[in-house]
Amino acid sequence: MIIIIFIFFVTAIGKANSAAVCAQQSLVLVSTGRTGSTLLMRTLSHFPTTFAIPEPFKVWTLSSIVDGVLVPKYTDLLSCSFLQNTTVAKKVFWSYACINNNVIASRQSMLQRCKDGKMNNKDFQLLFDFCTKSCVRVLKTIRHHVYSLNKNQVEDIERTSLFQAIHLVRRPWDSVVSKYSHGWPYESTIESMSSALWTECRHVIRNEDKLRPLFGKNILIIRNEDIVKNLRLSFRTIMLWLKWNRHLIDADLDDISQEILSKTYGPSLRQNTANLTLDERDIYVSSVETKNICKLAYERHQYHQPAF
Repeated sequence: MIIIIFIFFVTAIGKANSAAVCAQQSLVLVSTGRTGSTLLMRTLSHFPTTFAIPEPFKVWTLSSIVDGVLVPKYTDLLSCSFLQNTTVAKKVFWSYACINNNVIASRQSMLQRCKDGKMNNKDFQLLFDFCTKSCVRVLKTIRHHVYSLNKNQVEDIERTSLFQAIHLVRRPWDSVVSKYSHGWPYESTIESMSSALWTECRHVIRNEDKLRPLFGKNILIIRNEDIVKNLRLSFRTIMLWLKWNRHLIDADLDDISQEILSKTYGPSLRQNTANLTLDERDIYVSSVETKNICKLAYERHQYHQPAF
């Protein structure tokens, strides 16, 4: 019975020219870097009725105007209207976004054009069609501290869809170590790592402080460590919180979890290593500013602070 329901749902929504038969839902996934946000976004956008907009602000990280093009608003992104402006859309879909959008990634020639920055009008029309017909649009960003949602944008999006937010966090020191091991521009000195930890803790606190007043009960705070501990249970809890169909979740969740645990994400989930000899405690107490902001971040999300 579950399989029949699942096939009917996917067929009904997946027809290219059919009208959407689902309630529109918009989701913003906010985190800092190296917290598992790609994992979560890929999981949520695995279903054929979702459309992913991965890291749309990357090109505008240092300036709100690049090559004369203004950074797009959340309202433009989640309404899909940005795809009707090819100049903007080409900057939104940079290499990471190309790989992590299922519509593009499943089409080899389109994926190559996207990576090369050479997608054409036909490509963007296809993306626009998929985006507008999707039931759920998922926008993932680690740059909310640079381009934050505001009340007016949230109210505009809520007029046409259920708008929810997920704030994904990870123990700040582990995020910093992971960034260091993946080539982020940190030096293995107390000063550099202290600055990195202060920044990480500050962004964790600021993201939540900005999001919670905007979303109220429509925000879910989840820890990376809890997801890694039990992928299937965590994914199911998140999807049920999003009010997704219970039967569809259970029909597909085992396949999703297995895919993630195998070749794609398994190794990075199981172990986080770095050639870093500095001790977390020394970094944590290296400055009053770092200790104060990180004490707040650790306590808020129930992380053990370094032993003194």
